[in-house]
Amino acid sequence: MSEITRDVGIAGHCDESIPECTPCRKRGFPCSGYTPVLVWVTPNDKGYESGRRRALHSPLTWRGHKIYDSDTVDGLISQCNIFELHGRSHELLAGPFTVFASATSPTPSPQISLSNMDKIFEDLQDPPQAKDSAAFLFHHYLSYVARNMMPFEDPRNPWRSFYPFMARCGYLGGQKSLLYAILAQAAGNLAHLGWKVEYMSTLTIKYYALAIESMRKGLQEGQKDFSLIYNGKFKAWKLHFNGGWDFINSYLNQTPWHSSEAAWLTSQSLCLLKIRFDTMQQRAYKTADSKIPDFNLERSLISSVASRTDFGFTTGASSGLLNCIMEITRLASDCSQMSSEDHRGAINQLYQRVKECSHPQEYSDKHIVKLHHRIFQLGAIIYFHRAIFNSPPRTIVPYIDELLRKVKDYQQLGVGYVTLWPVFVAAVEVYKQEHKVLVREWLHECDKMGAASRKDIRELIEAVWERRASIYERVSVEEEQGEIVLDWREVMKERQLDILLV
Repeated sequence: MSEITRDVGIAGHCDESIPECTPCRKRGFPCSGYTPVLVWVTPNDKGYESGRRRALHSPLTWRGHKIYDSDTVDGLISQCNIFELHGRSHELLAGPFTVFASATSPTPSPQISLSNMDKIFEDLQDPPQAKDSAAFLFHHYLSYVARNMMPFEDPRNPWRSFYPFMARCGYLGGQKSLLYAILAQAAGNLAHLGWKVEYMSTLTIKYYALAIESMRKGLQEGQKDFSLIYNGKFKAWKLHFNGGWDFINSYLNQTPWHSSEAAWLTSQSLCLLKIRFDTMQQRAYKTADSKIPDFNLERSLISSVASRTDFGFTTGASSGLLNCIMEITRLASDCSQMSSEDHRGAINQLYQRVKECSHPQEYSDKHIVKLHHRIFQLGAIIYFHRAIFNSPPRTIVPYIDELLRKVKDYQQLGVGYVTLWPVFVAAVEVYKQEHKVLVREWLHECDKMGAASRKDIRELIEAVWERRASIYERVSVEEEQGEIVLDWREVMKERQLDILLV
């Protein structure tokens, strides 16, 4: 290279100086010396000197940074592993490997003591492999469980990003509780998938107990961090849900979800659960001692949380459609107190709104999102007919047929699992054999999720079908089974099931 020169005009030649060629730079000529030169450096080759033109020596390259030896560099990189936080000898931001670090929240966080993160796992040292089990479970959660918490891939998926980040970077009660809950969910998922069932079931109970203990301590200490735990087992989930709902209701005046992403994500989850939970309740007929749900209070809270346009993105439905479902529930309660004719105008307007609800605009070019939104919309239409008009299944067959066929199309794409609620409200109204085949195919796919509630869902759907068929045989009417109106909630109560439709 040193033998090559370039005529740069009358004024002079390329001076081949290091680190810059002044004549070429001043005249704007391209100089071959500016091109990068890749050099293979063997391990521990500490005697290498660059010596090439346009290359800065190491002291110039790392000016202003502390120079680390090879062993220290390896140690810094290894500390990027979530479960290797112990033994960190330098602040991560002090070295040149900041790019490996997870993105930090824009809101300031308290300084985290690494010993606190180690302390989280100290109680899990029997058996000795427990810490390794925690790492394995956390990995399974991120790579499988969290992906299935949303119906399709989305970079905003909080179960793959925000919740794990909160769980691993905090020491407050809610954050520790969240980490334990994540590990419990992962262990429970593996148990229901049939992998080391007894051992994973034991870990599920252990982490679940630790999660509740940490949550209780955090609440007693008055910590303001937000976390949410609910159990998929019979009735236990309702206790957690009611407690969580009362908790965020107490913050309605402060509205922390407007200033904290953590608070908004958790509050959104509770609001979405509340919307679906209310659809599971039987019609409330007012008596002297009955307690009618305060829909105005619910609407105030949910409307406050739903003020963001992306409300409901984790369910695969638009905020407008979810608001319609909430309004259907409220209107059904009103109609149970007086004649539907008194609400004819509101009924017609709401039905038109449901049918016109469009998919989220930010996904206008994504077929999978529009397909899922249509499934959710069809479920809302079926729910409207059953909740407001008490329509027999025969009158909603076109909606049932379209929904189930779109579910099959969705499954064939292999991109995820359809949200449970819309498919369930259609499945319990099915009476034709061809539709039962489609529902059973959907249930078979759901079994692969490893969710505890799917077994109960299957049992309930089959029980509703059996009840409708037995009524049809007993009454000996000429009409088809589609004329038989059956409330699946009654069947659920008789079977002593209590299912959360998530």
